[in-house]
Amino acid sequence: MFIRALRWILVVPAAVIALILSYMVVALINIILTWLRGEPTDTPWISLIQSTFISGLSGFVFVYFGTKVAPDKKVGAAYALTGGLILLGGMVLVIAIQDRDWWQVISDICVGIGGLIALYKINTGDLNVEGGIFDFD
Repeated sequence: MFIRALRWILVVPAAVIALILSYMVVALINIILTWLRGEPTDTPWISLIQSTFISGLSGFVFVYFGTKVAPDKKVGAAYALTGGLILLGGMVLVIAIQDRDWWQVISDICVGIGGLIALYKINTGDLNVEGGIFDFD
């Protein structure tokens, strides 16, 4: 019972940590690979990759790992995580539009799309979130 409650408490923190780590790891790999090819790392191309692929992957990972940590009602947890991600992303999106920060706008949209893709995959059963290393019960 205690482990089950603890897992529900850790759903959002685990999702946030997964989002941050996935963004950092993929961005670092991207910068290293670009540097090894001898290209500058601050080009519009790198910004576009970071704003689309990395942000979308981060949204996907947020929903996936948050759902994976949830002890039960995983589809409901996926809906809640995706809704929260889109709600927070929408608030940041409004600020980015007001500031005319178009890279941030693209990034925010891609985070939401990544979360929606994870939700779709979990809802259809294409993405397995049952079992795994988080089952202590």
